[in-house]
Amino acid sequence: MSSSERRRCLENSIRVRRKYCSLSFAGRRAILIDDVMTSGATAEACSKALLASSCSSVMTVVAIRGRLNTVSFS
Repeated sequence: MSSSERRRCLENSIRVRRKYCSLSFAGRRAILIDDVMTSGATAEACSKALLASSCSSVMTVVAIRGRLNTVSFS
């Protein structure tokens, strides 16, 4: 699957569910930990969900990165 296809599949599919998380993210910084990053689509979708939940910033830490020339979180 291409990077654009991955992004399209994940669009609006990841969100913070308040039912399972009683924490307030307002103004907090988040660290997103991912085991493998290939296209960056999952990290981007998760970051957007955390920012939409009022996190002030999201830092992504990845253990292994697959082959990819650029990752853009715009």
